[in-house]
Amino acid sequence: MPLLNLQLDSRPEVNRDITVELTAAATGRKMTVRPFMDGSVSLANIDAGDWRIKVRHPNLTFDIADRLIRVFRDRPTFVPVKLPKDLLENAPLADTPDADFGPTRARLAETEETATRHARKLAGQPIYADDWNELSQTLAATARAASEITQLAAPQGHNHPELEAKLDEVMRNLQRITDVFGDAIAQLQRAQQIDQLRARTDNAVDRLNAALAVDAATRTRIGRIFETLSAAAEENPATFGTRLGAAVAEIDDILEELSARRPPAVREEPEVKGARDRLQFVIAQPRAKTFTEELVNAQRFKRAGFAGAVRR
Repeated sequence: MPLLNLQLDSRPEVNRDITVELTAAATGRKMTVRPFMDGSVSLANIDAGDWRIKVRHPNLTFDIADRLIRVFRDRPTFVPVKLPKDLLENAPLADTPDADFGPTRARLAETEETATRHARKLAGQPIYADDWNELSQTLAATARAASEITQLAAPQGHNHPELEAKLDEVMRNLQRITDVFGDAIAQLQRAQQIDQLRARTDNAVDRLNAALAVDAATRTRIGRIFETLSAAAEENPATFGTRLGAAVAEIDDILEELSARRPPAVREEPEVKGARDRLQFVIAQPRAKTFTEELVNAQRFKRAGFAGAVRR
Protein backbone atom coordinates (compact mmCIF):
# COMPACT_ATOMS: atom_id res chain seq x y z
CA MET A 1 0.00 0.00 0.00
CA PRO A 2 1.19 3.60 -0.61
CA LEU A 3 3.15 5.42 2.08
CA LEU A 4 2.94 9.19 2.66
CA ASN A 5 5.55 11.17 4.57
CA LEU A 6 5.02 14.85 5.35
CA GLN A 7 7.64 17.16 6.85
CA LEU A 8 6.61 20.49 8.40
CA ASP A 9 9.38 23.08 8.70
CA SER A 10 8.09 24.59 11.95
CA ARG A 11 9.55 24.75 15.46
CA PRO A 12 8.90 22.00 18.07
CA GLU A 13 6.91 24.35 20.32
CA VAL A 14 4.61 25.04 17.34
CA ASN A 15 4.39 21.41 16.20
CA ARG A 16 3.09 20.39 19.62
CA ASP A 17 -0.35 21.93 18.91
CA ILE A 18 -0.56 21.59 15.12
CA THR A 19 -3.08 19.29 13.42
CA VAL A 20 -2.99 18.14 9.79
CA GLU A 21 -6.27 17.37 8.03
CA LEU A 22 -6.15 15.28 4.86
CA THR A 23 -9.10 14.95 2.47
CA ALA A 24 -9.16 12.52 -0.46
CA ALA A 25 -10.24 14.31 -3.64
CA ALA A 26 -11.85 11.19 -5.14
CA THR A 27 -13.82 9.86 -2.17
CA GLY A 28 -14.02 12.77 0.28
CA ARG A 29 -12.47 10.60 3.00
CA LYS A 30 -10.99 12.70 5.78
CA MET A 31 -8.41 12.01 8.44
CA THR A 32 -6.75 14.23 11.02
CA VAL A 33 -3.28 13.54 12.40
CA ARG A 34 -0.75 15.26 14.64
CA PRO A 35 2.91 15.62 13.68
CA PHE A 36 5.81 14.50 15.81
CA MET A 37 7.79 17.21 17.61
CA ASP A 38 10.22 17.33 14.68
CA GLY A 39 7.33 18.11 12.31
CA SER A 40 7.23 14.71 10.58
CA VAL A 41 4.02 12.85 9.69
CA SER A 42 4.02 9.26 8.41
CA LEU A 43 0.87 7.60 7.05
CA ALA A 44 0.85 4.00 5.83
CA ASN A 45 -1.88 2.26 3.83
CA ILE A 46 -3.19 5.57 2.47
CA ASP A 47 -5.12 5.62 -0.80
CA ALA A 48 -3.18 6.70 -3.86
CA GLY A 49 -4.35 9.79 -5.72
CA ASP A 50 -4.96 13.46 -5.02
CA TRP A 51 -5.32 14.72 -1.45
CA ARG A 52 -5.87 18.18 0.03
CA ILE A 53 -3.92 18.88 3.20
CA LYS A 54 -4.74 21.65 5.65
CA VAL A 55 -2.43 22.58 8.52
CA ARG A 56 -4.12 24.22 11.50
CA HIS A 57 -3.09 25.70 14.85
CA PRO A 58 -5.57 26.40 17.68
CA ASN A 59 -4.24 29.93 18.18
CA LEU A 60 -4.95 30.92 14.57
CA THR A 61 -8.38 31.23 12.96
CA PHE A 62 -7.08 30.49 9.46
CA ASP A 63 -5.27 27.54 7.91
CA ILE A 64 -1.48 27.83 8.12
CA ALA A 65 -1.20 25.80 4.91
CA ASP A 66 -3.75 24.57 2.37
CA ARG A 67 -2.49 22.72 -0.69
CA LEU A 68 -3.09 19.78 -2.99
CA ILE A 69 -0.71 16.80 -3.11
CA ARG A 70 -0.61 13.52 -5.01
CA VAL A 71 0.18 10.19 -3.35
CA PHE A 72 2.00 7.78 -5.65
CA ARG A 73 0.80 4.22 -5.93
CA ASP A 74 4.11 2.49 -6.68
CA ARG A 75 6.55 4.26 -4.33
CA PRO A 76 6.67 6.23 -1.06
CA THR A 77 5.59 9.87 -1.34
CA PHE A 78 7.54 12.58 0.48
CA VAL A 79 6.02 16.07 0.69
CA PRO A 80 7.77 18.98 2.43
CA VAL A 81 5.23 21.45 3.80
CA LYS A 82 6.58 24.97 4.09
CA LEU A 83 4.98 27.08 6.79
CA PRO A 84 5.41 30.83 7.30
CA LYS A 85 8.66 31.47 9.17
CA ASP A 86 8.24 33.21 12.52
CA LEU A 87 4.54 33.68 11.97
CA LEU A 88 4.33 35.33 15.38
CA GLU A 89 7.29 36.66 17.31
CA ASN A 90 7.21 36.90 21.08
CA ALA A 91 10.57 38.11 22.27
CA PRO A 92 10.60 39.05 25.97
CA LEU A 93 10.59 42.74 26.73
CA ALA A 94 14.15 43.89 27.42
CA ASP A 95 14.74 44.22 31.16
CA THR A 96 16.63 47.46 31.64
CA PRO A 97 18.23 47.53 35.12
CA ASP A 98 17.01 50.33 37.37
CA ALA A 99 19.50 53.12 37.96
CA ASP A 100 21.23 52.94 41.38
CA PHE A 101 21.17 56.37 43.01
CA GLY A 102 22.51 55.03 46.32
CA PRO A 103 26.18 56.06 45.93
CA THR A 104 25.24 59.48 44.56
CA ARG A 105 22.76 60.05 47.38
CA ALA A 106 25.38 59.09 49.97
CA ARG A 107 27.92 61.47 48.44
CA LEU A 108 25.43 64.33 48.48
CA ALA A 109 24.60 63.58 52.12
CA GLU A 110 28.27 63.87 53.01
CA THR A 111 28.63 67.20 51.17
CA GLU A 112 25.49 68.50 52.89
CA GLU A 113 26.93 67.59 56.30
CA THR A 114 30.24 69.32 55.51
CA ALA A 115 28.60 72.48 54.19
CA THR A 116 26.28 72.64 57.22
CA ARG A 117 29.22 72.38 59.61
CA HIS A 118 31.02 75.31 57.99
CA ALA A 119 27.83 77.35 58.01
CA ARG A 120 28.05 77.71 61.80
CA LYS A 121 30.87 80.30 61.74
CA LEU A 122 30.26 83.58 63.48
CA ALA A 123 31.04 87.06 62.19
CA GLY A 124 34.74 87.87 62.38
CA GLN A 125 35.91 84.24 62.60
CA PRO A 126 38.76 83.47 60.21
CA ILE A 127 38.44 81.05 57.31
CA TYR A 128 41.52 78.86 57.38
CA ALA A 129 43.07 77.16 54.39
CA ASP A 130 41.83 73.76 55.56
CA ASP A 131 38.29 75.13 55.80
CA TRP A 132 38.51 76.62 52.31
CA ASN A 133 39.94 73.43 50.85
CA GLU A 134 37.20 71.35 52.48
CA LEU A 135 34.53 73.66 51.06
CA SER A 136 36.15 73.41 47.64
CA GLN A 137 36.15 69.61 47.83
CA THR A 138 32.50 69.70 48.90
CA LEU A 139 31.58 71.84 45.91
CA ALA A 140 33.53 69.55 43.56
CA ALA A 141 31.80 66.45 45.02
CA THR A 142 28.40 68.12 44.51
CA ALA A 143 29.29 68.87 40.89
CA ARG A 144 30.35 65.25 40.29
CA ALA A 145 27.12 63.98 41.86
CA ALA A 146 25.07 66.30 39.65
CA SER A 147 26.97 65.01 36.62
CA GLU A 148 26.23 61.40 37.61
CA ILE A 149 22.52 62.19 37.99
CA THR A 150 22.37 63.43 34.39
CA GLN A 151 23.64 60.01 33.28
CA LEU A 152 21.44 57.92 35.59
CA ALA A 153 18.12 59.78 35.21
CA ALA A 154 16.33 60.16 31.86
CA PRO A 155 15.07 63.58 30.86
CA GLN A 156 11.41 64.26 30.26
CA GLY A 157 10.40 63.14 26.73
CA HIS A 158 13.15 60.51 26.51
CA ASN A 159 13.00 57.37 24.34
CA HIS A 160 12.50 53.79 25.53
CA PRO A 161 14.47 51.60 23.07
CA GLU A 162 13.17 48.36 24.61
CA LEU A 163 9.55 49.50 24.18
CA GLU A 164 10.21 50.71 20.65
CA ALA A 165 11.70 47.30 19.76
CA LYS A 166 8.67 45.51 21.25
CA LEU A 167 6.22 47.74 19.38
CA ASP A 168 8.11 47.08 16.14
CA GLU A 169 7.77 43.36 16.82
CA VAL A 170 4.02 43.70 17.45
CA MET A 171 3.63 45.60 14.17
CA ARG A 172 5.53 42.87 12.31
CA ASN A 173 3.22 40.26 13.85
CA LEU A 174 0.15 42.22 12.75
CA GLN A 175 1.56 42.58 9.25
CA ARG A 176 2.22 38.83 9.04
CA ILE A 177 -1.30 38.06 10.23
CA THR A 178 -2.70 40.50 7.65
CA ASP A 179 -0.60 38.96 4.86
CA VAL A 180 -1.55 35.38 5.74
CA PHE A 181 -5.22 36.28 6.21
CA GLY A 182 -5.26 38.15 2.89
CA ASP A 183 -3.63 35.15 1.22
CA ALA A 184 -6.26 32.82 2.70
CA ILE A 185 -9.12 35.08 1.58
CA ALA A 186 -7.65 35.27 -1.92
CA GLN A 187 -7.30 31.46 -2.09
CA LEU A 188 -10.94 31.06 -1.04
CA GLN A 189 -12.04 33.68 -3.57
CA ARG A 190 -10.12 31.92 -6.35
CA ALA A 191 -11.69 28.55 -5.59
CA GLN A 192 -15.16 30.09 -5.49
CA GLN A 193 -14.65 31.95 -8.77
CA ILE A 194 -13.30 28.86 -10.54
CA ASP A 195 -16.23 26.74 -9.31
CA GLN A 196 -18.75 29.34 -10.50
CA LEU A 197 -17.14 29.68 -13.93
CA ARG A 198 -16.97 25.91 -14.31
CA ALA A 199 -20.62 25.47 -13.32
CA ARG A 200 -21.73 28.17 -15.79
CA THR A 201 -19.61 26.60 -18.51
CA ASP A 202 -21.01 23.13 -17.84
CA ASN A 203 -24.56 24.50 -17.99
CA ALA A 204 -23.80 26.22 -21.28
CA VAL A 205 -22.29 23.04 -22.75
CA ASP A 206 -25.33 21.03 -21.62
CA ARG A 207 -27.65 23.53 -23.32
CA LEU A 208 -25.58 23.44 -26.52
CA ASN A 209 -25.56 19.65 -26.31
CA ALA A 210 -29.36 19.65 -26.25
CA ALA A 211 -29.36 21.42 -29.63
CA LEU A 212 -26.54 19.36 -31.13
CA ALA A 213 -24.41 16.74 -29.39
CA VAL A 214 -21.08 17.96 -27.99
CA ASP A 215 -18.30 15.43 -28.50
CA ALA A 216 -16.57 13.90 -25.47
CA ALA A 217 -13.18 15.29 -26.51
CA THR A 218 -14.46 18.86 -26.12
CA ARG A 219 -15.85 18.15 -22.67
CA THR A 220 -12.55 16.54 -21.68
CA ARG A 221 -10.64 19.56 -22.97
CA ILE A 222 -12.79 21.95 -20.91
CA GLY A 223 -12.34 19.78 -17.82
CA ARG A 224 -8.55 19.80 -18.20
CA ILE A 225 -8.50 23.58 -18.58
CA PHE A 226 -10.31 24.00 -15.27
CA GLU A 227 -8.14 21.38 -13.58
CA THR A 228 -5.02 23.24 -14.68
CA LEU A 229 -6.51 26.51 -13.47
CA SER A 230 -7.36 24.98 -10.07
CA ALA A 231 -3.80 23.71 -9.73
CA ALA A 232 -2.57 27.28 -10.24
CA ALA A 233 -4.77 28.63 -7.41
CA GLU A 234 -1.80 28.65 -5.03
CA GLU A 235 0.38 30.77 -7.30
CA ASN A 236 1.15 34.45 -6.70
CA PRO A 237 -1.43 36.97 -7.97
CA ALA A 238 0.45 37.87 -11.14
CA THR A 239 0.91 34.24 -12.22
CA PHE A 240 -2.63 33.23 -11.31
CA GLY A 241 -4.08 36.26 -13.09
CA THR A 242 -2.21 35.37 -16.27
CA ARG A 243 -3.36 31.75 -16.17
CA LEU A 244 -6.93 32.75 -15.36
CA GLY A 245 -7.04 35.10 -18.34
CA ALA A 246 -5.63 32.46 -20.66
CA ALA A 247 -8.00 29.77 -19.38
CA VAL A 248 -11.21 31.78 -19.68
CA ALA A 249 -10.18 33.05 -23.12
CA GLU A 250 -9.68 29.48 -24.33
CA ILE A 251 -13.01 28.36 -22.86
CA ASP A 252 -14.79 31.34 -24.43
CA ASP A 253 -13.32 30.38 -27.82
CA ILE A 254 -14.62 26.83 -27.35
CA LEU A 255 -18.13 28.09 -26.54
CA GLU A 256 -17.99 30.43 -29.53
CA GLU A 257 -17.01 27.55 -31.79
CA LEU A 258 -19.79 25.35 -30.39
CA SER A 259 -22.38 28.14 -30.67
CA ALA A 260 -21.49 28.79 -34.30
CA ARG A 261 -22.61 25.26 -35.18
CA ARG A 262 -26.01 25.68 -33.51
CA PRO A 263 -29.09 27.70 -34.46
CA PRO A 264 -28.74 31.45 -33.68
CA ALA A 265 -31.48 31.26 -31.05
CA VAL A 266 -29.36 28.87 -28.98
CA ARG A 267 -26.64 31.52 -28.56
CA GLU A 268 -29.15 33.80 -26.81
CA GLU A 269 -30.27 31.15 -24.36
CA PRO A 270 -29.60 32.32 -20.73
CA GLU A 271 -27.24 29.43 -20.03
CA VAL A 272 -25.06 30.11 -23.06
CA LYS A 273 -25.17 33.91 -23.08
CA GLY A 274 -24.77 34.11 -19.29
CA ALA A 275 -21.66 31.90 -19.34
CA ARG A 276 -20.02 33.87 -22.14
CA ASP A 277 -20.84 37.20 -20.49
CA ARG A 278 -19.06 36.05 -17.34
CA LEU A 279 -16.05 34.73 -19.23
CA GLN A 280 -15.70 37.92 -21.26
CA PHE A 281 -16.05 40.05 -18.14
CA VAL A 282 -13.10 38.22 -16.56
CA ILE A 283 -11.08 38.61 -19.76
CA ALA A 284 -11.69 42.37 -19.76
CA GLN A 285 -10.49 42.85 -16.17
CA PRO A 286 -6.96 44.25 -15.61
CA ARG A 287 -4.48 41.59 -14.52
CA ALA A 288 -3.97 41.74 -10.76
CA LYS A 289 -0.41 41.91 -9.47
CA THR A 290 -1.24 41.90 -5.75
CA PHE A 291 -3.81 40.20 -3.51
CA THR A 292 -5.46 43.58 -2.98
CA GLU A 293 -5.95 44.11 -6.72
CA GLU A 294 -7.22 40.53 -7.01
CA LEU A 295 -9.88 41.12 -4.36
CA VAL A 296 -10.86 44.38 -6.09
CA ASN A 297 -11.44 42.45 -9.32
CA ALA A 298 -13.53 39.93 -7.38
CA GLN A 299 -15.68 42.75 -6.00
CA ARG A 300 -16.22 44.06 -9.54
CA PHE A 301 -17.29 40.57 -10.57
CA LYS A 302 -19.85 40.47 -7.75
CA ARG A 303 -21.14 44.00 -8.38
CA ALA A 304 -21.70 43.05 -12.00
CA GLY A 305 -24.06 40.34 -10.78
CA PHE A 306 -21.88 37.44 -11.90
CA ALA A 307 -21.30 35.82 -8.50
CA GLY A 308 -24.74 34.38 -7.77
CA ALA A 309 -25.64 30.80 -7.05
CA VAL A 310 -25.53 28.39 -9.99
CA ARG A 311 -28.01 25.65 -10.71
CA ARG A 312 -26.41 22.59 -12.13
